[in-house]
Amino acid sequence: MKRQILTILSVILLIFLCGCESKPGDISEQHYNYGIKALEIADQYLDYKMTADEAASALNELLKREDELPETEFGDTNHANNYHVEINTYLICRNIERQSYSADAETFNSIKETRNSIARALGEKER
Repeated sequence: MKRQILTILSVILLIFLCGCESKPGDISEQHYNYGIKALEIADQYLDYKMTADEAASALNELLKREDELPETEFGDTNHANNYHVEINTYLICRNIERQSYSADAETFNSIKETRNSIARALGEKER
């Protein structure tokens, strides 16, 4: 009896672990990776591990590669989150650039909110 219960629990655990994805199903793999990189840069800036100029430069390099991302048609299941990641990465970059000229709490909070918006689209933790 113990062996059967242990076997059943093992199978259930295996099914559960195999069913877990690293990314949501409604975003392309490339957009997911692009968004993760944007989160990493934003987090480094928010944690004072990177200056505004360094973060803006890194994000601008990321934005230059935006043309490499796959295009999706309106109505495609990936379209909304793909677009969401692209536009919010742009917004984070512009807000960080703004911080480099005149730092203020409102812009800092906007960066954090936009970062969290990307995190939600990617199924990642918010701050």
